[in-house]
This record gives sequence, structure tokens and C-alpha cells, in this order.
Amino acid sequence: MMTKETVAENFKNGIDCGQVVAGQFEEETGYSLSQLRKMSACYAAGMMRGETCGAVLAAYNVIGLIYGHDEEGDDVQKGQMLQKMLRFNELFGEKYSQGFQCKELLGADISTSEGGKKINEENLLFNLCPAICCDVVEVLKKVKEKF
Repeated sequence: MMTKETVAENFKNGIDCGQVVAGQFEEETGYSLSQLRKMSACYAAGMMRGETCGAVLAAYNVIGLIYGHDEEGDDVQKGQMLQKMLRFNELFGEKYSQGFQCKELLGADISTSEGGKKINEENLLFNLCPAICCDVVEVLKKVKEKF
């Protein structure tokens, strides 16, 4: 079971937010832990720019892998995927109304020296980010159950 403590331990071992989230969905996606982690490896800290949270990006990947369309004209599958994505956005937004970007969630921009200093001083990557990862996984599980 994933907890904030296990996520923080992953972080200490070099596994980042997107990798933690995607790695929780091996069975559902049919991909290995290694493949899911590699797919999400570039998402840390909003792609190191404070942009869209890596855990959220990984959630979109998981939704796409499970529900995404891969054939031209498959509007039914595309519609189902879009419903899942929009439901994820709704549920995540209810919990984190400040937005989907790392700099919004953390209240500091990791891509700046001032923001990086604040994030380090307040230990946000180990205090807040593990909770966000757990919440993203919880929201993804709810989204999977709804349709």
C-alpha cells in the first residue's frame, strides 16, 4: 500500500512523483514497473520548470494507457478517455483548487533560486509532494471506478 512515507522513501531513492504514481498501475495498464517509471521519468518538479505537476502528468498517461484511443475515427473510445480525464481534473481540482502546476501547489517556483530555497527550507518535496502523489493515486482509482 502506498503511503506518504513510502512515497518519501521512493523520493530519497531517486524515484520521482510521476514515477511513483504511474508505478501504481502495472496491472491496469499491462506495462511493467520499469516501463511505467521510464515513461514518467522526465516529469519531476513539473519538468524541472514548476509547470504541470509530474504526478498529474503521470495520471494522464495512466488514463491514456487504459482508456486512450489509438485508431482514427474511434470517437467512442476517445470520448470515454476524455470523460476520465475531465473527471480526474474535477476531483483533483476539488482537492487542490490552487491549480495543477508545481509552482501553484508548492507556493514556490523550483526553477528559480528563491523558489528552490523556499522549497528546500520548508522541505516541501518531502512534506507536501508525497501527499499529492497519494491523492493523485486515490483520484485515479475513483476515476477508474466511476465509468
